[in-house]
Amino acid sequence: NAIGKAKGKPTGYYYPDVNASAGFEIANFNNETTRIPIYLPEFGKDVIFINVYGDSMYPKYKSGDMIGIKLTEFQYVVFGHPYVVVFDNGEVNIKYVCKGSDPQHVNLVSENTQYEPREYPLSIIRSFYAVTGCINRERM
Repeated sequence: NAIGKAKGKPTGYYYPDVNASAGFEIANFNNETTRIPIYLPEFGKDVIFINVYGDSMYPKYKSGDMIGIKLTEFQYVVFGHPYVVVFDNGEVNIKYVCKGSDPQHVNLVSENTQYEPREYPLSIIRSFYAVTGCINRERM
């Protein structure tokens, strides 16, 4: 049950029960029974694949799309790029990370203009995951 042509070490693993909207727990990545190997070398190495849920990043990312993400230290975050942001309370958002009002804050901005940008203190953010790519699921 792999995605892509199984050759060598997998690019990463797909976690079908993890969404970039809520319920994202780092502990889920250690559960061997709920992960599917992915072989897509163009995504890089050691990539985590999760689902997008919701419409705040529409049309760039649609609910049901699968995104590849990679843990990134805040010092390497490039403002204006999309990241999966995990908060201390376990809440997860996929947003553009932008400069905040001061160095201790960031603005999280949606692609969908129906959602207002919101500023958050870095002190309540557990981690940032850079989006390395997207696999769209076309629907009829």
